[in-house]
Amino acid sequence: MCRIIIYLKYFYTHMSLKNLFIVLPMLALGLLLLLGGKAEEPLPHFEEKVKVALRKTGHNLLLASQDSTSLVLPIQKLEENKFRLTFETDLVLAPEQVVSEINTHLGQSGLSQDYIVELVDCDTQNVWYSFQMVQDQKDDLVTCQGRTLPLNCYALDIVFIKPQPTHAIGTPKTYLSLMLIGFLGFGLWYTNQKKSAADKQENQAENTLILGPYRLDCDNLQLLGGAQPIELSTKESELLAIFSRHGEQVVKREILVKEVWEDKGIFVGRSLDTFISMIRKKLKPDGLLQIVTVHGVGYRLESKQE
Repeated sequence: MCRIIIYLKYFYTHMSLKNLFIVLPMLALGLLLLLGGKAEEPLPHFEEKVKVALRKTGHNLLLASQDSTSLVLPIQKLEENKFRLTFETDLVLAPEQVVSEINTHLGQSGLSQDYIVELVDCDTQNVWYSFQMVQDQKDDLVTCQGRTLPLNCYALDIVFIKPQPTHAIGTPKTYLSLMLIGFLGFGLWYTNQKKSAADKQENQAENTLILGPYRLDCDNLQLLGGAQPIELSTKESELLAIFSRHGEQVVKREILVKEVWEDKGIFVGRSLDTFISMIRKKLKPDGLLQIVTVHGVGYRLESKQE
C-alpha cells in the first residue's frame, strides 16, 4: 500500500490540473472501497484465537511457578475487546515472564500487538501489575521487570486497544479497490509518458533548424546530417541560425555582427571573419554546404547538393 501511495504521489506531480480533477474523485472512491472492506471484515475467529493464546500463556505461567497440575480456568470475555485469564490456584508471577509469554502467544496467533495487560487481585480487584504494548514502537510501557510478585490469586486481563487486524486484503472488494488504484496509476503514467515524449519532440523541433542537408541542434550545439555530428561553439551556432533564417539569400555583415555581438553589448573587429573561417573548415570534410563571401556586402549560404 505504501508503494502505491509513493507511485501516485509521483504521478500527481507530473499530471495536468485537468487530469487531477478527473482522477482525484475516482481515487477517493477506490480508497473508500478499500477502507470499507477492512471495516466489514473482522479477523476470522478472533475470540477463539485470543482464548487459545491466553490458555497457552496461563499454562506456561503455571509451569514457571513450578505448578504442572493446576488448571487454567475457562477464559472469560468481559467486553468486546477485553478478556480475562484466571487460575485454579495461587501462584508467584514475574512481570518479565508475563510480558514474554503474552507477546509470544499473541504474535503466534496473528493478533493485534496493541494492548494493555493488568494483573488483578481476585478478591480486591486491585491492580498488582500492568503494562502496555504498542505495535512497531520501541517505547512500550513495561515496568517493574525483575520484581517478582508474591504468591497470590491473580486474574490476568487483556484489552486490545486498536481494531483487530483484518483479512480484507483477500476479499473481492479489496482486490477491486487495488485494481482500480493500479489502473488509475498506470493510466496516468502512460498518459504522461506520451505527453512527455510529445513535448520532447516538440521542443526538439522548435530548437532544430534546417541548413540545406543539415539540421542545426541549437540546444546541443551540433550540426547533424553529415557523416559525423559537427560540434559547434555558441557563436558558430548563432551565426548558422541566422543563415538558416535567410535560406540562400545574402546576409549582410552588419546583421551578423549586430545579432551575435552588438546586441549583447560586445563590439568586435575581425571576430566575424574568424568565426566564418572556422565554420568553413568544419563544413569542408562533408562538402555538402559552403559559406560564400559576397564582397562588400556579407555572406551567403550555398548548398552543394546536386
